[in-house]
Amino acid sequence: MSRPDSVNAQSMLAAKEMEIGRYYQFSHQWISAINRYNEVLENYKTSVYTAESLHRLVEIYYSLGLYEEAKKYAATLGHNFP
Repeated sequence: MSRPDSVNAQSMLAAKEMEIGRYYQFSHQWISAINRYNEVLENYKTSVYTAESLHRLVEIYYSLGLYEEAKKYAATLGHNFP
């Protein structure tokens, strides 16, 4: 049984956002990476990339010393993906 084309397209778009987000993150372009990961959380909530997006946001905020923001995303990650 194959998936509808719209699901495949959504998954591909989410994957591309994550790829670009990772590039920005590893290039230390924090704001751009945060924006890409939030794009996944807002527009592709049911994708397989949701957990990774939350994890990467925790990494970024923690490395920037924004511990409360990191805790917020970590709590969401732990609650939704135990």
